[in-house]
Amino acid sequence: MGYLMRLCLPFLLAGGAALAWPAFSMRYALPEYTVPTPKLPAGARVRILLLSDLHSEPSAKRRDKLAAMIHAAAPDLILLAGDIVDDLRLRSGAEAFFRELQTAAPLYYAYGNHEFRGDLPEIDRLLQRAGVHILSDCWETVNVCGQRILIAGMDDPESPAFQRNTMLWGARAKKVFAPLVGETGCFRILISHRPDLARVYRSLPFDLVVSGHAHGGQVHLPGLPDGLYAPDQGLLPADTGGMRRYPGGVTHIISRGAAVYPAIPRLWNPPELVLISLQGTCQ
Repeated sequence: MGYLMRLCLPFLLAGGAALAWPAFSMRYALPEYTVPTPKLPAGARVRILLLSDLHSEPSAKRRDKLAAMIHAAAPDLILLAGDIVDDLRLRSGAEAFFRELQTAAPLYYAYGNHEFRGDLPEIDRLLQRAGVHILSDCWETVNVCGQRILIAGMDDPESPAFQRNTMLWGARAKKVFAPLVGETGCFRILISHRPDLARVYRSLPFDLVVSGHAHGGQVHLPGLPDGLYAPDQGLLPADTGGMRRYPGGVTHIISRGAAVYPAIPRLWNPPELVLISLQGTCQ
């Protein structure tokens, strides 16, 4: 038996390592979602890249890999759903990353909670130097591939009054975006960092909402429909990644984030970029 065990042990170890490797893999995923809309003519397509939770990635190698993937995806728009700049890691990582993205596509940014924890005026200046469109409780209408699209951003203030208070969030959001209720002629996108506000997003005048913040639940155990833990959602959270469609025609896409923290490993939950394809259906 001892001889047989010694003979099999290398194979058992190799098999265990092969099974464990996907759990710890930090290769960037690139899921793609299609959003059909009658607000674009049939045959029209707009490619959107969604990135969230970079947290001032300090590794130049990882930043270069991300930037190369983004350029290769050839998006028409890049939406940045908060926590791209971190309050604890050096801002230089985010600034270097923005320089690599300047020629990829127009950049639209809504703040997350970590930007509000940091030096917001300096972050503003950093983004302005990089030519980023900052959407702080405001919106812009742009022409993309010959199509008129409205892009809005909602702040995620690091204020105790807003934590887990859906009614307060909803009242604030409705007030900010009330002027858009009649703006039905173009496709409307909201960038909002926090993913766990489905009740709020269903009531707002948008066709697509994009979020981040939850880091995919950090640990995604096989058999669980979602991650194990997420900020502001606690254990077994429901809104950590993927796409869902709400009644009334609102599509919500949540990025699992691009951040990699060696001290806080992601398990069965690789960092990701997200590609969104708007497909026109109007005849």
